[in-house]
Amino acid sequence: MYFFDDDRALTDASEAFDTDVKKDNSSNSPVDIEKCSTAAELIAAKYDAEVLAELERPKFLQCFNFVKMKHFPFVLASSNFIMSFGAGLSIRYFSLLLKEIYGVSPVGVNGIYCAMTIFVGVFVIIAQRVSQRLGRVKAMLLFQMIGASLLVLISFYPPLWLLVILMFLRTGCMRAPAPLAQSIVMDFVPKKDRGKWNAVELFAWGLMGNGSSILGGYIVQWHGYNWCFTITAIIYFLASLPSIVMIGMVPVERQRKVAVISVAEASQDIQDTRDTASLL
Repeated sequence: MYFFDDDRALTDASEAFDTDVKKDNSSNSPVDIEKCSTAAELIAAKYDAEVLAELERPKFLQCFNFVKMKHFPFVLASSNFIMSFGAGLSIRYFSLLLKEIYGVSPVGVNGIYCAMTIFVGVFVIIAQRVSQRLGRVKAMLLFQMIGASLLVLISFYPPLWLLVILMFLRTGCMRAPAPLAQSIVMDFVPKKDRGKWNAVELFAWGLMGNGSSILGGYIVQWHGYNWCFTITAIIYFLASLPSIVMIGMVPVERQRKVAVISVAEASQDIQDTRDTASLL
């Protein structure tokens, strides 16, 4: 996966619409995204000038000005490594918690996980809507913080009905930011390097997640599930910290003005052609 060649797999046709529609802010010539080799060039090509003018770190984060756009994929990768380590500690032990502490049957456990999958899909949509108002980074942090807080509540062994609700909410909050993080990587990484960064993410979840599950097993054996979940929540909070440096520097995903105008003009041309044909 690390050596995956996006250019050979996707070809120029995969971004033909983007290349034809996007216009440079200073001229009327098309912007060739394939020639953008830096994060700043990619952002300038994908977003309007008025959107870019809004990019500015809050005053309390000015000390992180040395972290540039080109560093954002590394920031997300470090966050993923920490997050995957924490997830591996506890995620495999929820089913054992349901079976050993609450006496849920294997059929019931699988039923809960099946319903949870649908719930995650709903939360992904909600996270996307929230990101359009708060921005992708703030939305990611919000959902991750809520998810970690819910895990702390789970560690107190609430009643079964409340536990299931908390599990649904926690899983939805922790998985909903994944598409947002992926979209940030796609914005700041040139096309030729996207396969490498996807491989880094898979490596993080594969190695760190599977490796830490062994440690999680020892924690459960020695101290119980509540300690395992509490430690995981702390790690989740720590994993969210690197993303703070990106606040104010990642454009809010909006419909790009030039693309909207071009589609509208095309639709009007089609309608005019139909009207002309009807008159003939």
